[in-house]
Amino acid sequence: MVFSEKICSMISNIFFKLNIRPALSETPLTTEEYSEMEFRTAKELSEKFKSQVSFVNKNVLDLGCGLGGQTVYFSKLNTLRSVGVDINTKWIREAKNFSKKKRVSTKVDFVIGDAANLPLKKNVFDIIVAYDVMEHLPQAEKALKECERVIKPDGVLYVVFGPPWLNPCGAHLWDYIPIPWCHLLFSERTLVNVARVRAKDKSSLSPIIEIEHEIAVFQNLAKMTLRKFKKIISKTGFKIVYLKEEYIKKISFLRYLPFIKEFFISKITCILKARRWT
Repeated sequence: MVFSEKICSMISNIFFKLNIRPALSETPLTTEEYSEMEFRTAKELSEKFKSQVSFVNKNVLDLGCGLGGQTVYFSKLNTLRSVGVDINTKWIREAKNFSKKKRVSTKVDFVIGDAANLPLKKNVFDIIVAYDVMEHLPQAEKALKECERVIKPDGVLYVVFGPPWLNPCGAHLWDYIPIPWCHLLFSERTLVNVARVRAKDKSSLSPIIEIEHEIAVFQNLAKMTLRKFKKIISKTGFKIVYLKEEYIKKISFLRYLPFIKEFFISKITCILKARRWT
């Protein structure tokens, strides 16, 4: 272990011993629990925006559906069809199992596919939901253009993501390296090597966490910031009709400092519509 890795590991140990880690809402222990967590997240999202859009009799696309919890919940809102797309074959299999357990397998479809090259026909969906996906899309602009292709003329795209790249937890490695802004302080190689070593002690981790998957997630992050997101949107046929930035609690006053506020954004929520239809 080289010097930088020793320093990174030592500081991580201090944070773990002091129990200074991100305040995550839940730590699912099984794939089914993770699906249930996604299920509840979809419920919160739909209730938050119920005054703006109805899912009833709509075709809904869950982009980056993960283990299918959100897709399954949308199907229970009397949608015409709920479709979940994800590039992870194993997750798609688990999503199908979850839909059977919830007895909605005849109302949902799960498709293996890349967000930047969707295996779907154009002008199909009334609503597209991309929850905790945007920061994981290296080809985010192409993915948004694909969304524009498959969405209907009066369709709506919901984008929710975080933590963004400049957030203290922007590396998405908090289960292994709970150092704020570790990705800005250490090299990618250092973080990957330390994460692999620390993964050997799984006492504090969920059994469904796979270290090589987590490393792949980190290495393929889009390094998405609010500024970068807006710039990408400007290059597509979408326009922003709603945008909300959420900040780290207790220091939200930093939102008024334009040059550093990006470092304290915890979540970005956005509603998009296609310019070409308006």
